[in-house]
Amino acid sequence: MRSSARFPNGVPVGGGEYLPPADFLLMAGFLTYEVPLAPTRARAAAESILRAVLSAATAGGFPSSDVLDTLMSKKEKSARVLELAEDAARAIGDTEAFLRLLQTTGVSMEGDL
Repeated sequence: MRSSARFPNGVPVGGGEYLPPADFLLMAGFLTYEVPLAPTRARAAAESILRAVLSAATAGGFPSSDVLDTLMSKKEKSARVLELAEDAARAIGDTEAFLRLLQTTGVSMEGDL
């Protein structure tokens, strides 16, 4: 996935840190499925992001959104999960397209996650 000029390092996650879109997708899955003690607001925001990303990836031609979601829900950590996440992010487009998608969720990176 190519990065844009505005966000050459990926998706900004605060504190000057950035994640590649695929890693951000995996983070949303992690918060959704693996952190039951996380604040309800954070888990709901992560799930909103996860659903939006998987839906957009499917619309972009990624055929395995259900498989990726199932593997994340089973807390699988493997090369296959990473590869699927990368393919899903690639189906959405570049980093700018991923960021535009995140904006449609209404989730605030500072306040919700």
